Amino acid sequence: MLLAEWVRRVGDEKSLIDDTTQYMYSLGSATLVYLPTEKQTSSTTYVLLWEQVLTPADSLKRIRIKRVEWTVKVSGGTGYWKITAQSGGGSEVQLYEGSTTSTGWSHSGVDVGFAGGLNETVYLRYYGRISASNYIFYLGAGSGATEYYYFTPGWYLIKDYGTINLTATSIVAFSYDVIAPASSAYGNTFIMIGDYRVGGGSVYNGETKTFNGLIVLPAGSYSVKAYGIMSLDSRSISVKNMKLGVVAFSDIAYVAAQEYSQSLSISLNSRKTCLGRTIAGNCIVYVQAFAAGAGVTITFADPGENPTFYVRIKVDGEQRKWSVRNQDCDNMSTCGSASAMLAIQLSLGEQHTIEIEDYGQVFVTVSVVFSPWLLGADDLSPVLLEFPTGSTLYVTAEPLIADATKSIKIGRKRAVSLGGSTDYYATQSGTGIITLSYTFDYLPTGEPLLVVSGLGCCISLIGVDVRA
Repeated sequence: MLLAEWVRRVGDEKSLIDDTTQYMYSLGSATLVYLPTEKQTSSTTYVLLWEQVLTPADSLKRIRIKRVEWTVKVSGGTGYWKITAQSGGGSEVQLYEGSTTSTGWSHSGVDVGFAGGLNETVYLRYYGRISASNYIFYLGAGSGATEYYYFTPGWYLIKDYGTINLTATSIVAFSYDVIAPASSAYGNTFIMIGDYRVGGGSVYNGETKTFNGLIVLPAGSYSVKAYGIMSLDSRSISVKNMKLGVVAFSDIAYVAAQEYSQSLSISLNSRKTCLGRTIAGNCIVYVQAFAAGAGVTITFADPGENPTFYVRIKVDGEQRKWSVRNQDCDNMSTCGSASAMLAIQLSLGEQHTIEIEDYGQVFVTVSVVFSPWLLGADDLSPVLLEFPTGSTLYVTAEPLIADATKSIKIGRKRAVSLGGSTDYYATQSGTGIITLSYTFDYLPTGEPLLVVSGLGCCISLIGVDVRA
């Protein structure tokens, strides 16, 4: 008699976002603005020779002037010029002042780094004067801002993915890729799902990095938006392959997403499945840390590490090593967002406590999911095999938030292990969806002989062809 169970309830799952498009935020190349024809004056006091109006491209941007240049000469005497910038109705700021006695054209420039206010027009002005009114000061064509940008200060919106609707408290799985800015620049991102942040961690020099996890959300409507930041001008940062959906399992316990303020408790009862009683599971703790203050580099610390701005995790009173750490960036202009995940094996039928410790200047979002069908990097024996000898076991494992190499094995690691082939009677491993079938011709059951692993993956289907 064949008995089988969908322990991953795929019929109850729902894809909410599946967008492979690459969305880019770019500061673009430097824009050039320059004086088209020469200007002149014989005034001995400063007069305005040229004004250029620079307007942000949209309401989320500022004007940044990075460099100004000038071409000047005099007919005699000493000529003077100064360059200023004014943002909106603010004060006029002097960027440079110089003088010349050259009667032939001379050209030079200086880096200035002026930044205007958010969505404010910037007025770039060139003034000139001469030492005596019988001489002339000339401001030549080609003077101007040779490098200025439209840019967004701080964290900027890369993509608004719209709104998702959850009709009940749901386990939301997500995965997305970030393409870092090129040419030795740093970047960072996070995703806002309603008021909850997920993702985050440093990317560098054009690399592509995948961020994924599980977060439990109450019923409601949630906007989904991707934000990013870069360390250098004239670069771009991208988000692509955004996948987000509701996943469902039998035998599940969870703690819904929340800003961490006190210790969390979780427990899960054992259940008799078609294979036998569940005895253990993986507890997946997903943590996102965000620092609004400048110059804070968040580090998810393992035992023995003592960084200044730390986030540590304890389970049942003992500090644990993180399974995944997407660390923050050391570059001060892009730090402030990081994420991590702990997959830890816990027994069923007992209360377990989870604690987060941090240095006190960080917003920590935490969510917890606990099930015998979630896989971690370490071997897990989730169930006792309680069926007659002679029966055939079937187990299927598959990707959940990542298509990692996963393994299904029958046996137990020996006290002195000489390798997998000496510990296990059957093994199946690989990416994608894998299935192991094994007939217990003479091998006794009643033991936790099923061993599974594969961080980011899960068991989806279990079955046994019972032979009395």
